[in-house]
Amino acid sequence: MEPVNSDLIYCFYLLKFYKSKFLKTSQGTTFEAINRKDIANGTFPFTNNIHEQQKIASILSKVDELIQKTDQVIKQTQRLKKGLMQSLLTKGIGHTRFKTTSIGMIPESWVVTKLRQVVHSYKNGIYKSSHYHGHGTPNIRMFNINDGKVDTVGAPLLEVTKKEELDYNLHIGDILINRVNSADLVAKAGIVDHDLGSVVFDSMIIRLRTLNEKCNPYFLSYFLISKKYYDQIHPVVKHAIGQSSINQDDINNLEFALPPIREQQKIITIISNIDNCIQKRQSYKLLIDNLKIGIMQKLLTGKIRVKV
Repeated sequence: MEPVNSDLIYCFYLLKFYKSKFLKTSQGTTFEAINRKDIANGTFPFTNNIHEQQKIASILSKVDELIQKTDQVIKQTQRLKKGLMQSLLTKGIGHTRFKTTSIGMIPESWVVTKLRQVVHSYKNGIYKSSHYHGHGTPNIRMFNINDGKVDTVGAPLLEVTKKEELDYNLHIGDILINRVNSADLVAKAGIVDHDLGSVVFDSMIIRLRTLNEKCNPYFLSYFLISKKYYDQIHPVVKHAIGQSSINQDDINNLEFALPPIREQQKIITIISNIDNCIQKRQSYKLLIDNLKIGIMQKLLTGKIRVKV
């Protein structure tokens, strides 16, 4: 395959940068389309100097290569975490003696337990009519559960009373499980791993609090994003038109291998170290993404001219 001309790469970045300008002229109801004539008549800063085009294309291509390599490292580390979790949650650390159980081979010192035996309390989230939406306190919803963690990004606001805020608050270590959604999203789970401030959680979510002397919530949260969890929960999902659901009984009956509390902590430390590595790489990628936007802004508008 012959290499793409750098002047074409320059044009690619130029069109990508001015995409929003073209979208203003788009038309359509089912989907938006841009007229060829609008593209042809579009105006924006452009350098005719082929050497300057090549230099700009080279700079932006190198930034893209760095972004791509960082993304590859993130994906490789995520695969490593998945494989390591599979091993740690079934074989533990340094065990040589195992026993046969209803869920497979586990270390002799571990026990098979149902969630009901390690859960202190369950609570379904808050429901209020549309009159109360749009102002007030962030209301955690399904899309705030990502990669096994709970965040507040984009959470809609809900007007709540002081009592409701106390009843539906979230503490570090709380686990949220999506109990009503589409078939591919129901049962999605995540842990509150940092102080979210004043928040409540939506009625389609159930809050779970563990008996910490028996089960560290972080250990349970790793089980709730594992294959063994989904292999058990998917068969009991109830399907209806437009939505699927699980309930407290379904969650209560889930079985998992439970190590002694000290080994739980060791496993948590190992997996959380990988999580920290992934998070740092993701932050680094975001930094590069923002850097690229700034570089494009300066190079493609002519605010900064490159030497050729």
